[in-house]
Amino acid sequence: MAHSFVRNKQDILDIKAILDAHNSDIRIVAKIENQEGVDNIDEILEVADGVMIARGDLGIEVPQERIPGIQRVLIRKCILAKKPVIVATQMLHSRRCTSATGPTSRTGPLFSFDS
Repeated sequence: MAHSFVRNKQDILDIKAILDAHNSDIRIVAKIENQEGVDNIDEILEVADGVMIARGDLGIEVPQERIPGIQRVLIRKCILAKKPVIVATQMLHSRRCTSATGPTSRTGPLFSFDS
């Protein structure tokens, strides 16, 4: 299950308590969509089963130009914690074609996920 707008460890623990009360083995993916979630990623990784970096909502809370750096840090932390990570929304937003000639001139290079 993806839990939206996770801010801290307690957000995940609250959902896990409900699931445990029903003997559920559902796993929880923490959707990181705000600065508080970014700031608390280490404690979130202690209790979440995985992480989804929701670039669209995160881009509303933090300046767009910071998204690639934040994404890189979060991916690294997930890898080190051996937790699956999903990067979602607006992956190719700047690559949209506005005419038959191809992408707009403002298109930049895609961010490298393996760095």
